[in-house]
Amino acid sequence: MALFNRNKKQNKTETLSSNQENRFYDYEERMDKLEKTLTQQQEEIKSLKKENAEILDSYNNLFNILFIDCELKSKGLLKKSQEICQELFNFIVNVCKKHDIEYWLDYGTLLGAVRHDGFIPWDDDIDIAMMRKDYEKFHKIINEEIKNYNLDKNIEVFLYKQHTVLFTQITYTSSETGKKLAGFDIFPYDFIKSCDVTDIEQEFIKEKNNLKKAIKNNEDPQPYLDSYFEKFNVDYDKQDFVIGSIENIRCKISKYSFVILDANKIFPLSEIEFNGRTYSCPNDYDYYLKKIYGDYSKLPKVIDTHGRVDSLKDMDEPNEELEFNISKLKEINNLFQ
Repeated sequence: MALFNRNKKQNKTETLSSNQENRFYDYEERMDKLEKTLTQQQEEIKSLKKENAEILDSYNNLFNILFIDCELKSKGLLKKSQEICQELFNFIVNVCKKHDIEYWLDYGTLLGAVRHDGFIPWDDDIDIAMMRKDYEKFHKIINEEIKNYNLDKNIEVFLYKQHTVLFTQITYTSSETGKKLAGFDIFPYDFIKSCDVTDIEQEFIKEKNNLKKAIKNNEDPQPYLDSYFEKFNVDYDKQDFVIGSIENIRCKISKYSFVILDANKIFPLSEIEFNGRTYSCPNDYDYYLKKIYGDYSKLPKVIDTHGRVDSLKDMDEPNEELEFNISKLKEINNLFQ
């Protein structure tokens, strides 16, 4: 009986061992299949990425031909949107000239002037820059000038509109429909002396975030600006170097890289034609644009738009509304004193 039980246990052990071995080989076989499937999928993904890159490159090359080598012009609502932006800009320029405030074309507007002789074909706002002294002076006088020309129901100036938008935004709104028709951005810059900060961009981001938090918490921003002024040796008078201020968008947590600019490449300001009219620009705009965009002669593969034209399409009679307000601004600009 004992011998029978031993044989029974042995057979059971051998059966278990055999089953485990079979399961192991089955598992190993399935792993081999999964590895082959994974390898195949990786190859397919690699092939698709290559194909997509080739498609994007072909589109990018086509867009470069169309928008840079051909005479493509905006039309319809986009054209009218650009026209009202430029008339709003002309009003701001008239105010600047009256009060001896220096400005220059910045970001996409400067790029458009150099590469397209006007607006980047799909753009629908204006970007300009001012040094700190002019920027503060502008804020002291602009609302009074807006009232002088009965535009206070149309033009609104936003400083620290949101804690994420620290630069100045100016909008032109229809007094009839309340619809935003034009947008305008002003970016402040600062002169700095030699700066002893070790990790300058990291400290810059720290100061920027402190200002954002203060604005979000409805605190007075001035102490935070004073801290930034002291740490970065900011000066109101001309120095050898210029940086986009902490209210600007020049750092790695924003859209563009933080750079220290040679003030003598910007000043004295020069002039450039934009859409048939002459405006101020950096003295060496090629140097300036390369600091922002690198090789700016070609279109980027990813294009940003504001989507304003799409929102205008929701209006009942957008063309008539735009034409009326364009004429209104033109008349004011022609009579500006």
